[in-house]
Amino acid sequence: MKGAALLLLAGAVALVSSPAVGREVWRSGDVALGFSGSLRTLARFTGGTDADDFARDVESSPLVCSQAATFANCRAFLEVGEEDVAQDLTRLRLRFDLDLHPGLSAVVTWDNELLFGNLDTLENALGQALADDSFLDLERDVDWLGFDADDPHRRWRTLLYRAYLRYESDRLELVVGRQRVAWGVGRLWNPIDRLNPIPPLSLQPDQSPGVDAVDVRFSFSGFTYLEAVWAGADPSDDQSWALRLHGM
Repeated sequence: MKGAALLLLAGAVALVSSPAVGREVWRSGDVALGFSGSLRTLARFTGGTDADDFARDVESSPLVCSQAATFANCRAFLEVGEEDVAQDLTRLRLRFDLDLHPGLSAVVTWDNELLFGNLDTLENALGQALADDSFLDLERDVDWLGFDADDPHRRWRTLLYRAYLRYESDRLELVVGRQRVAWGVGRLWNPIDRLNPIPPLSLQPDQSPGVDAVDVRFSFSGFTYLEAVWAGADPSDDQSWALRLHGM
């Protein structure tokens, strides 16, 4: 048995990335439009778990797999890491920066992701379940050119990675839309980051799904400021509020 260790090591990972290329494409007075783009490919070879085989073994012994006293004897765990998994993610990212007025700007980052390989695995299902649902419906699976959202071997996903409006003055900063609300300085994990945690199974720590929110910051002097954030959710019981006072 290859064992669950393969799931943690993630096998052989190859990352090929093109640097973002940007330029100003239009300007009229203070109003300007900038454009940049990048292409990234992430290939992964590892040991995975067949979702159907795992579910079948759980259903064959539901009491054994659901009770704490016999949980370790659940036959479903023999399936973990037993399937050879090859996956490829290719992402084309297009970013548009619009300067509307001194202090007022907008950013839209549009991703197109092509996924190939063994996509119908237990690990992928867990990753989807652990991911935060967005408040605004800005993601789509594309059923075109032979791609199908239910295809276990290839998928095309399009989404707005970032889409927000920003206003800045001497004391006030306001950001509305899909954004990264970075509370904390840790690279992989921030104990105080309650709004944008990195998904536990993510292989790309520089990727954050973002949050649909209103972020207001008022600066007093130096590094002292008061910040308030509201992040919407559906259902509304899952919406988040946060307030902090920062100073040195």
